[in-house]
Parts: sequence; C-alpha cells; structure tokens
Amino acid sequence: MTYRSTVLLFLLFITSIGSSQNLQELDVLDVFDEKIGEQKIGIFAENKAHCAITVFIDFPKKQNVTISEQLPFTYVVPANTEKQLIMTVTTKKGLKSSFQYGYTFFLGDTKNAAHNDEFVYSLPFEKDTEILLGQGYRGKFSHHNIMALDFNLNKGSNVYAARGGVVAFVKSDSNRGCTNESCRDAANYIIIQHDDGSFGQYVHLKLNGSKVKPGQKVKKGDLIGYSGNTGWSSGPHLHFEVFVPQNNFYMTVPTRFQTGKDTIEYLEEGKAYMAF
Repeated sequence: MTYRSTVLLFLLFITSIGSSQNLQELDVLDVFDEKIGEQKIGIFAENKAHCAITVFIDFPKKQNVTISEQLPFTYVVPANTEKQLIMTVTTKKGLKSSFQYGYTFFLGDTKNAAHNDEFVYSLPFEKDTEILLGQGYRGKFSHHNIMALDFNLNKGSNVYAARGGVVAFVKSDSNRGCTNESCRDAANYIIIQHDDGSFGQYVHLKLNGSKVKPGQKVKKGDLIGYSGNTGWSSGPHLHFEVFVPQNNFYMTVPTRFQTGKDTIEYLEEGKAYMAF
C-alpha cells in the first residue's frame, strides 16, 4: 500500500480598498496529514489565530481510498487550536492508493457569522471632536463596491473601539504609505472580532500605532491605537469597515452610529460628525 498527498494552498485575502492582507503571510493555519493506523491517514489542522478559521477542503485526485466526509467538506477550526482532526482517509488493502487534497480558508465562522444590524456603534475618535467623513459607503474614490468609511483623522489621533470584542490581528510595523497600489500591503491595522462573528477593521494606523495585542478583549470606547497614513492612502485618515465571513468572500455591511443623545444613524459622505 502506498499513498501520495499534496497540499494545494490557494491564497485568499481580507479585502478593502486601500488594504489587502494575504492570509498566508499571516501564518495562521496549517493543514497536514499523518498516518494514524495501518490503513488510515488523518487530515489535521492547526489554527494559530485568535479567531475561528473556516477551511474548505477537497480531493481533486484519489485512487483506492475512502474519505470519511462528503466532499467538498467545510470545517470550522476553533481559535488557538493545535492538531484538530478534520477527516480521515482509508486506503484499500492490497491496492496501490493515492490521493491529492487542496484547501482554501477564511477568517471566522462562515457557517454561523451574521451581523447584528440592530447594534449601535460608537464613532471611533475622540469625544466632543467633530470629524469629516471623507468617504462613505460605496464612495466614488476607492469604496466602489464596499461598505466602508474614511474618517479624516490627523496622524496620531486617538482611535477607539467602535464595538467591543476580541482582537484577532494587529499590524503596526510599517512606516510606509503612498498613493498607489504598491503600498497596499504596507497598511497598519487592527482587526477585532465581535460577538456575532463579524469583524471590525481599523486601517492606516501609524507606525507602532496599536495599543492592543492579539487575543486581548476590548470594550466599546476603549483606546486601541493611533491613526496614520500607512499603506495605499492619499492622506492621513482612518479607514473603518465591518465585514462578515461568507462562503468564498467577505461581505462588508453598513453600520449604525450614535451621533447624539437621541440620534442613531447611518453616516453620509461629506458630513461632519461629533463623537458622542
């Protein structure tokens, strides 16, 4: 009995205009196989991230083997998981067996994540400060197909959590920014997972501009970092978006904000708002 296994890793991205992060660069997931019996091979996953990761796995080639799950198979690997058994491959005794498998993966739990549209976010900047919304949902400059907001914050301005959750990822080591796509991967950011499975993304932070670390719990209104001009950016600002992991893509969603004692609204491009 012989078998052959080859992992085919497809690159996926957290995507927002002005910020794209290669998930392979994050080094958060490893999928591998090990022999676990005379005729059995286990397919395992290890998740180093502080959030769940959804894995989609398939076997484009297989000969004289039985797969324990119906293909293609979707599996949610919990946060901070070591050597989680995903499925088993059983070879047929006395026959030459081979298989080849490939996988893709997304941050979060694509099976259960669903944004709570009734949640009220707080503006992510200093209270009693009026800030212009330079670009809104599906903005003409760079938000053509996404629900994202650009607040015209000066470099070094305090950035606060618009919603509480667990810090999933932080990048703060970049001091590079420019007005073209060559700087896309240079943006500093903080990504926070919310309790409904959605994620809040704060982008273009300054060098060493994070006050939080992966795995840390934060509350709405906590100081989390400082705005900047890193990455693909035409000037200092804070890019904020909320996305929900779906099968094969990340869906950005509009969010309601508290803009006054009795005012809750969706923000409009070109208007100034004061954090309440």
